[in-house]
Amino acid sequence: MCAAIPPTLSSLASVSTHLAQQLQQVRSEIEEMQIDMEKDYEELVAKQSEIENILQEQQEHQEIQERQ
Repeated sequence: MCAAIPPTLSSLASVSTHLAQQLQQVRSEIEEMQIDMEKDYEELVAKQSEIENILQEQQEHQEIQERQ
């Protein structure tokens, strides 16, 4: 039967460093995605407001036409 060889401190430190780098990279990617999503949301809110204004103007125009 073969006994498992325990990892050395240097190999553990190397793995730990690598995992920390990967974690930081993923956190950065998530932050970029959040920024992009917030930008998209703000654009959608602005577009919605614009559409609501257009609809309001059309409704007012239609009401004026109906009165004439």
